[in-house]
Amino acid sequence: MASSGLSLNTPQTFTGENYQIWSVKMKSYLETYDLWEVVMEDKLIQPLPANPTLAQIKAHSDEKIKKYKAKTIIQNSVADSIFSKIIACETIKKTWETLKQEYQGSE
Repeated sequence: MASSGLSLNTPQTFTGENYQIWSVKMKSYLETYDLWEVVMEDKLIQPLPANPTLAQIKAHSDEKIKKYKAKTIIQNSVADSIFSKIIACETIKKTWETLKQEYQGSE
């Protein structure tokens, strides 16, 4: 029986070569899981208000999870030698920009 679900391979590991190809594939992968905006927007997650509703708690949790997912995907898609260059990045956007600057250079 054929599955109607989308099954994607994990992104290839970036080893320091062919950054342009890796970045396009990574962007597409993140877009597929609705995570690309999390990388580019880099919004601060607002704290929950006093006495939050269940909807507010769920939305807050979803925002945090998206950030963690995007960061995990990128961190796990680079070789250890590359990871050491992004390990100190506080945000996912900073991680992406650091890789871009290091391997693509400035435009």
